[in-house]
Amino acid sequence: MNRGMSRIAPVVAIFAAIAALTGCDSSIYQSPGGIRLDGDHVEIALCETVVGAEIRVFGDASRGVKAEDYIWATGDIVIRPEEHFTSAVPRADWDVTIWTEPKVNPGARVALFVYDTEGSVVFPIEFSIPDSGLSETLWTRANGSQVETPCD
Repeated sequence: MNRGMSRIAPVVAIFAAIAALTGCDSSIYQSPGGIRLDGDHVEIALCETVVGAEIRVFGDASRGVKAEDYIWATGDIVIRPEEHFTSAVPRADWDVTIWTEPKVNPGARVALFVYDTEGSVVFPIEFSIPDSGLSETLWTRANGSQVETPCD
């Protein structure tokens, strides 16, 4: 099993445990940030500077579907609040293993995790896509609220 698959299995198990124990309230992954559409692409804003060695964006296309990787890259990962992360184009300074457009159907879940050099999660955030889908004007926060700005 490759390193990526061995790391995603525990995360999927955590998703399932959280859903079972909290009725899908994944507050453990409510780091500050927001998600919205930017044309045909997904845009994610993180509300604090995040530094790491690996970034993964993964999720399930709809409830009950196995999680899959959308984006997986390594390198000097630095994302600042004013630099929204977009799925449109990979960053030139990252070593990209997987880069595909996240599936953001109503009811889907999308998570972004940043890991340090030891493989520990330094920034976790998970979004549940609302039944109305993602907006190009409003940001959906990890707590499910839709707001005009991703950060307070």
